[in-house]
Amino acid sequence: RVNTLPLQCVWAMLTLTYCCSAPISGFSQISYPIFEHLTTEDGLSSNKVEAIIQDHEGFYWIATQNGLNRYDGTSFKVFRDHEGDSTSLSNDFCTALAEDSHGDILVATYNGISRYLKEKAQFQPIFVSHPTRNLETANWIRSILVDKHDNIWISGIGLWKYDHLTGKIIFFNHDKKDRTSIPADGLIGKMVYDSLRDGLWLTVDQQMNFLDISHSQFFHADHNPAQWVIFDQGKDAELTLDRDHQIWFRNQENMLCAFKPEEN
Repeated sequence: RVNTLPLQCVWAMLTLTYCCSAPISGFSQISYPIFEHLTTEDGLSSNKVEAIIQDHEGFYWIATQNGLNRYDGTSFKVFRDHEGDSTSLSNDFCTALAEDSHGDILVATYNGISRYLKEKAQFQPIFVSHPTRNLETANWIRSILVDKHDNIWISGIGLWKYDHLTGKIIFFNHDKKDRTSIPADGLIGKMVYDSLRDGLWLTVDQQMNFLDISHSQFFHADHNPAQWVIFDQGKDAELTLDRDHQIWFRNQENMLCAFKPEEN
């Protein structure tokens, strides 16, 4: 079943906020959220924020178009690329963030991945290669995820898996003769990890896909044995999972939809 709801809002990038409740005097105790906005005036490196995560220690990491920020609730520490220093951030344009099981922070940039090694307080660069794209274009990274096996999934103009056991980077190549392969060597727009099904929901060339990691099979409109309706309706737009492991997405009519594979 796909539940739909008209979406009448503009999707906007949020700056880091936190809210608290303020009691209002009167006949009833009504609470209203109060937001504090953090900007460059507070020390943020840029107001153009791309991603935010909170690590297991409580720090907020904020990826911007002009550097990486760590916020401790009071002040910012800004990380930037320093020419000639391979232990610095690989590029100031940061697009996505993730934390691995060691507590290290993975930063997707316009020049590969920068892995912040907390014990060493320095970055380790990770670069990917593409069979038909030059090195610069291949490393315009859009999204990064860590699965429950601690493998790193990297997307941009293609999909890569960084195997944490071997240290090898695997590129998923489209095979015209294999319908279970990735359906195209195109742009990966959005990507989320589904821990319940151990797979990736992702859009490839604006079409919805699901990668079954354990079997290394892609499911999509041209390979859909379960006849999942999401593959006919999904749009290259926002994706997220809720606590019930429903996938939320936008369809071709710009409706907000929730999909549960077990119920289809």
